[in-house]
Amino acid sequence: MDKLTILVCGAYGQAGVAVIEDLIKNTDYNIIASGRSIDKLNALKKQYNSSSLSTAILDVKSKKDIKKYCSVSDVLVNCIGPYLKTGIMIAKIALETKTHYLDIAAEQEHYKRFQNLSDLAKKNGVALGTGFGFYPGLSGLLLLKMKQLFPEADSCLMSLFQGRPTNKNSGAASYIGAVLEMNYDMFIIENGSLARVLPCEKRIVDLPEPFGEQDTMTWSQMEILSLKDELNLQNFETSIKIGVSPIPSRTSVQLIRFLKPHKNKFTFNFLSYLMRKRNAKAYQQSKKKGIDRRAIVFISLKSLKNKLEGYMIANSEQVTSYLLVRAIPLIVERNIKGLITPDLIFNPEMMLKELQEVGASLVDWHIETRSSH
Repeated sequence: MDKLTILVCGAYGQAGVAVIEDLIKNTDYNIIASGRSIDKLNALKKQYNSSSLSTAILDVKSKKDIKKYCSVSDVLVNCIGPYLKTGIMIAKIALETKTHYLDIAAEQEHYKRFQNLSDLAKKNGVALGTGFGFYPGLSGLLLLKMKQLFPEADSCLMSLFQGRPTNKNSGAASYIGAVLEMNYDMFIIENGSLARVLPCEKRIVDLPEPFGEQDTMTWSQMEILSLKDELNLQNFETSIKIGVSPIPSRTSVQLIRFLKPHKNKFTFNFLSYLMRKRNAKAYQQSKKKGIDRRAIVFISLKSLKNKLEGYMIANSEQVTSYLLVRAIPLIVERNIKGLITPDLIFNPEMMLKELQEVGASLVDWHIETRSSH
């Protein structure tokens, strides 16, 4: 087999850098790092000084640019958020050029859009992969492992606490993506069926040290949909907290829905500006308070009498790339076609064991049983 060529879109962002570093350290692939800024690309090239790394000026608003570089690549790794803005367009071009596609999106709406692209991926003989990050991704594999250990469980709350980002700019895409996502239906599993909900309900979660008790907010992520049939839970919801960011009020959610930033360019740009300011402020506050840069996924599975709790603590910047990079040889060698999520190609038991062997500097995971009373 010829050496693979991997196109990384958004290569100098937080996730993109993690992917580039992982690819250089652990593969012999040809890597094309792409983005709009020639200065940032040159800095990336200088930082890693690898013969396998080349750069490309690519504006994701240009379908012609994406098509040009997809045509010389085997796999496109998309690290450009918010995915609800450009994800479907980038993925469609990749599929049309018969290029495998992978991303780390978490949005339910993004997953539903990709379900409609699965037939095109199958027709053109390529994989369409989404949710290959820490949350979702590794979080879902941990949840599947826990459900295997505790099959009688019928309810789940899965929570993410994300600590301080790398710098004042990293993480802004998550805030902007949230503004877009508020305009679409979100679902939880309630009494065995999907139920529409509004986000941002308060959920208090008692996390292990050094995180402690946190006021998280309900925010429905992709794995509620992608793992629904496999988990067979009666109730399943997810919640998040990012650093010191407060929980938006119900009025704020309704206002954003009224402004329709997913349809109005002016309101999108205005709210994006506000979210970048908010992100920078939250970064400074988190830094001042000494908040840990690591992230934790905490899962509580319950039955009538018992509960099983598990968590995964990680440097989210480093672990972002873990499933993405390890999925590449699998989808190529197995000739995988159509829509895929991590649970469809990774064995949870084997992947968690592999993570444990890598060491707690990357991921520390733990599971324990408690009484529900």
